[in-house]
Amino acid sequence: MFMNTIHKMLFTTIFLWFLNFIIVFAQPQIKFDSLEYNIPPIKKGQNYTLKIPYKNIGNKPLIITQASGSGTPSIFYPKEPIYPGKSDFITFKMPANFVGKTTQNISVNTNIDNKSIFLKIKMQIIENEIPQNNTLKNVVFGKVTDKNNEPVAYATIFVEGTNIVTVTDIEGNYTIKAPLDSILVFSFVGMKTEKILIETQEINIKLQEIPIEGGIIPPFREPHKLKRDTPPHSTVSVKDLKNANNASYNFKKNLKNNALVLYYTDTLTLNNKDLDFQKKYALWYSPISTHSKEYQAYTKKYNLLTFKYLNKKYKKDWQINVRKDVVGLEKFTK
Repeated sequence: MFMNTIHKMLFTTIFLWFLNFIIVFAQPQIKFDSLEYNIPPIKKGQNYTLKIPYKNIGNKPLIITQASGSGTPSIFYPKEPIYPGKSDFITFKMPANFVGKTTQNISVNTNIDNKSIFLKIKMQIIENEIPQNNTLKNVVFGKVTDKNNEPVAYATIFVEGTNIVTVTDIEGNYTIKAPLDSILVFSFVGMKTEKILIETQEINIKLQEIPIEGGIIPPFREPHKLKRDTPPHSTVSVKDLKNANNASYNFKKNLKNNALVLYYTDTLTLNNKDLDFQKKYALWYSPISTHSKEYQAYTKKYNLLTFKYLNKKYKKDWQINVRKDVVGLEKFTK
């Protein structure tokens, strides 16, 4: 009788331990087919939708608590639990309202833990047709990189013999109106200037650094006043991705890296006056990439911080030569 009682107690103890083991280690697990997607070229104006499949390979219900991108795309995800062994989709919608290449990032959070999962979507948006006539309606786009294939942000590109000028964005991408058979000039401080005859709509180029005696690369300070070890195209961290929509965070980071930005509405034209303004006040003009309400709100908040900084450092002198299509300027200067 005594031994039976011992056996029952032992069995109960083992059973409770095993049950606790199952409870502790039972959890949902999310699995994506891929964390990176390369989308075939799509035409401008042809809004794109991508369904990203995922599956719960764990043994408890999975809940996506948040899935978000930055700026342009819209992200949709199921709010109800996904049970073990079941699949569903995160839907990515992108308005193709510009021409060029872009990389979009999606941050996904679940009830598994506090860690984010990052999905990368690479896209190229092209004109409906490549114009065949030699007019300024032609649009050329591409990417500027350095010898290590890193993007060169804020490189200057202009059409030789004209005042048509633009700069690359933070990922090294650019778009510019230019006639066929004309010449594009690519330049960046500390790198060799390159000239390319326009024969195709897409022109990607790799700029080479300028060596001097002893093989030392000249520091790139003037005219942009940037430190060599903190260029505006420095590596994007997980924290940066999480704060992609935080205007205050990005303003402080850019101020620290001497890479302040002023967002403006005309996406293709910068003139010599604008380039002089950038040099004098150590900042960069950046065309807005979408007219979504969220992005407009972000650029207004960011520009307001830049306006206050300029007023504090330069008084109101900067207001004389600043572009008049800078987002939020009219309201600020009233």
